[in-house]
Amino acid sequence: TDVKKEHDEAEELYRKAIELDPKLALAYICLANLLTDVKKDHAEAERMYRKAIELDPKNASAHDNLAILLTDVKKDHAEAEKMYRKAIELDPKYASAYNNLANLLTIVKKEHDEAERMYRKAIEVDPQKAMFYNNLALLYSKLGRTSDLEKLREEAAKNGVTLDP
Repeated sequence: TDVKKEHDEAEELYRKAIELDPKLALAYICLANLLTDVKKDHAEAERMYRKAIELDPKNASAHDNLAILLTDVKKDHAEAEKMYRKAIELDPKYASAYNNLANLLTIVKKEHDEAERMYRKAIEVDPQKAMFYNNLALLYSKLGRTSDLEKLREEAAKNGVTLDP
């Protein structure tokens, strides 16, 4: 199909970029994202993320993306948590890393208080992102915190965000 052809071409171009500049961390991250999301070659994607981190240890995106792979595919939650925290340390304005860490804390570790703080931080950094409010709303719903849920709905509405029902 055309989409498969485009993905193959993208992979070829990322690999060519790496060949031309083996120190370009962004090319490794882009290739790893393609390998993870489209090709489902998780082992190769992990190698690419780790290479990007080796080349650019201060790249928060590489840490966050590797952590997602570790969480979703390898189920290595301890290393994933370290990677999320490193991404946040490297870029305190990286809202997705707070959200992803909060998801891990909620679903895997059942550390709801810290998860709530991380969702709150994600919302503070990016108050227009509906997903962050919805994830916190799910936590409040799960914990039976209906008054907090209603306050969150109002807060979201003030920021132009409508929560899922």
